[in-house]
Parts: sequence; C-alpha cells; structure tokens
Amino acid sequence: LKPEAIWEIEHGRSRTAIDINRAIATRASWYQALLRQFAHYDFLVLPCTQVAPFPAEEHWPKAVAGRAMDTYHRWMEVVIGATLAGVPAASLPSGLTADGLPLGLQVIAPPRSEFALLQLAAAWHEAFAPARAASPLLPLLLPLYVSVTAFPPEKTSESVSDNQPIRAIPYKNNPASTQYS
Repeated sequence: LKPEAIWEIEHGRSRTAIDINRAIATRASWYQALLRQFAHYDFLVLPCTQVAPFPAEEHWPKAVAGRAMDTYHRWMEVVIGATLAGVPAASLPSGLTADGLPLGLQVIAPPRSEFALLQLAAAWHEAFAPARAASPLLPLLLPLYVSVTAFPPEKTSESVSDNQPIRAIPYKNNPASTQYS
C-alpha cells in the first residue's frame, strides 16, 4: 500500500462514534449550504486544482503557493466539496500553462441534475476544441482523453457547434433554477 492509503486507514481507525456523528452533521450543513446557493445559481464554477500537473513521480505537492500541505488532501481540497455533498460535478478544460500543461475548472450542479450538467459539459467541450488542439501535449494526452456528449436524441453535437445558443429552461423540480438544452 502507498503511504497515503496507510495514513487513511490509520486515521480512520482512530475515529470515535462522536467524531463520525460530527462529520455527518458537518456534511449535512454543507449540503444545505449548497442547496441555498442553487436557489440562486444554476451551477457553481470553481478551479479544479490549486496547481498545474506535476511529475508522476511526485505523489502530491508538498506546498502550494508557499503554503505547506499537511496532508495529501490539501492540494486538491477545492474538489472535495462536491464529493462531500454528493452532488454532480464535472471537470472541464479551461486553458493551458505557458508550458502547455492543461488547467481546468469544475462545474458543480444541483442534486439530480446530471443531465443538465452533461449538456453544459458537452457544449463546453465543443466550444473549447481550439484550445485543446493548441497544446503541444495533445499527442500524449489523446489516448487518455474521453469525449462526453450528452444531448437529447433530437440534438446533436453539430447543433451546438453551429453557434446556436444554448437556451435556459426551468427545471421540473426547481423553477428557480434552469437546465440547458
């Protein structure tokens, strides 16, 4: 086992029932906080990581912007929120470093809105095609790249890439929010 997995097991074993109860309450509070945001916003958009890709030999960055990371979770803590709440999230490309390394953003969607999120991700994927092609690393990444297309049967990727606007329509269950089609 790698050291990070051993750390997880050891720290998990040391948790008491009271610790777990507190964690459940914290998670529930976080979930409610996200629901309040989704009453006002269709999606939440945040960075995917605090750092650009690093060498594979490095398990995780020990410091980010000069701040020491006390656990391997800290360098990627910006993505923990969606996982903790159990809501849909997608990571999307957002640009390249000066060295051609990919950077990304995450889009977090309301509960049970996976289809709307996949529609948005597919539209973003189509709009972002020129930037993907500009990376000198593309030949290396291509085998790992998976394209997501999530359009209703009457829609095609061509209908989005023809510069047709994505229109907003209310969710069935949440008229304050919208989904994209």
